[in-house]
Amino acid sequence: MRLNAFAGLLVIFLSAGHSDDPPQVIDLWPGPAHGDVGIPGEERFFELKVGGKPYEIAGRPTRWLTNVSKPTITVYRPAMGKDTGVSMIICPAVGYHKLGWGVEGTEVAEWLTSIGVTGILLKYRCPRRRGDVMGEPPLGPLKDAQRAVSMVRSKAREWGIVPQKIGMVGFSAGGHLVGATATRALLLRVATASGCARTPLAALALPAAVWAGAMLGQAAPEAPPPPLPRATAGSPRKLHMRRLLAWR
Repeated sequence: MRLNAFAGLLVIFLSAGHSDDPPQVIDLWPGPAHGDVGIPGEERFFELKVGGKPYEIAGRPTRWLTNVSKPTITVYRPAMGKDTGVSMIICPAVGYHKLGWGVEGTEVAEWLTSIGVTGILLKYRCPRRRGDVMGEPPLGPLKDAQRAVSMVRSKAREWGIVPQKIGMVGFSAGGHLVGATATRALLLRVATASGCARTPLAALALPAAVWAGAMLGQAAPEAPPPPLPRATAGSPRKLHMRRLLAWR
């Protein structure tokens, strides 16, 4: 069962410690999200249920988020004496329809802070909008992801982040989005926030259709894509965190 695969992959994050400072929430766009056609309904959280019962991983309920129209990043900083200067932008997902906010988001960020890494949780537009092409990363989330990378680079000095050590990690459709962000040309100059929108490390966990020609066939011509380590349900520790830790 796919949910059990996620549980096996993500349980390593759940015993994390974290900084005493509250996470900082920052809007990605100065106004409405660029080019968004909008969706009906308000942004909302809900708990996943299986067989009418709450689905839990390591004793915690599974929270999902949907109807996102106001993209943000939430910055989780490690304790000052533990900060390595490394950061990872986290892309949760459930098929571009909703975001696995807890098990693929906040808990991953907390684990990263426990090893001295700044965890940056990306809340990008979902569900898919009218006109999005199935099998390709929707344009809205891709713009949001590119702008998130650019914004983190622009804030690197302020946040004590090493620009060459900004990575991304994504789960399922979030892995698909990470792969597209790492390989595709910049959609719009407006997607930048005064920093480069490329990242030197992209970790893909259970990525959805990651090798689709539609994604890698339009790679940015100005630079080769970064390495794309992948994890599968049968090999949960192949997130290549050794590479991440080596950055430290």
